[in-house]
Amino acid sequence: LSARETVANPLPCPRRHMTPPRPEPPPLPTPGYSPQQIKQIQDAVLLGGRYRVYPWCFSIVILSFLRSSKIIFVPAGKDGAGHAFRHMALSLVVGPWGIPFGLIFTFWCVVRNLMGGKDVTREVLSQLMGNSQAEAIMRESRPAPARWGLWTMRAVPLIAIGLMAV
Repeated sequence: LSARETVANPLPCPRRHMTPPRPEPPPLPTPGYSPQQIKQIQDAVLLGGRYRVYPWCFSIVILSFLRSSKIIFVPAGKDGAGHAFRHMALSLVVGPWGIPFGLIFTFWCVVRNLMGGKDVTREVLSQLMGNSQAEAIMRESRPAPARWGLWTMRAVPLIAIGLMAV
């Protein structure tokens, strides 16, 4: 066999499936982030900061579209209620007009935003520093509790429903 045929058609190795799994390679340097910036991100997440996205929707007669905001960093001590309110209000104004999914998507967006959006911190850290290091950081960090802004946003719809029932 020539060298070209050997490379194109390698002989099967009976022990190939028995090799131990390779360790995860270290993450490649992320373009645009220096090691100091990555360390600052890691420290902010350990203190309770989170990366979040907030869903919103819009409808045009029979078409309804579900979208997410860009990734937003919510530092420790804040709850992101302003971002959640903005996307919830947008969904309430332009979302329910589609038939039939406009109301469904709007309801889902409102509930998701009242819960503080979707936490994507693990995915962001995995992109920056690899899965194993991201998992270790997420195990060490503790999410910040919801503050008054989110609780107020949660209470207003419940009070409005209660007043309509009376």
